[in-house]
Amino acid sequence: MEGYFDPEVLKATKEMNFSLVRAGAVNFMSTYHWRDGVGPLDKRRTMLNRAWGTMEYNTFGTDEFMSFCRLTGTQPMICLNLGSGTKEEARKWVEYVSGAPNTPEGARRRGPTAIAIP
Repeated sequence: MEGYFDPEVLKATKEMNFSLVRAGAVNFMSTYHWRDGVGPLDKRRTMLNRAWGTMEYNTFGTDEFMSFCRLTGTQPMICLNLGSGTKEEARKWVEYVSGAPNTPEGARRRGPTAIAIP
């Protein structure tokens, strides 16, 4: 998956020695539903980004973000949707990114619709 990312961005991020990278701006995340940004790219939902008034194609979702963090040696910080989201949606997202493969969302992360990202 390294080919997905601009090598200069990966190199610059490593050289800046960041310890933490945040997924999304807080105003964007207040209406973001994480399931729109997982699975095959051609199956992801396109939506209006209400924070910026542009279209969001969800081509850089959770899997891509987690891969970016692994490739750059940074820790991910995910801002939860506390605007239009629910506590259950937030719980499932945490399970998706960090749950064991035998949990429902951990299985989804590793399942047949997942993108193969190192």
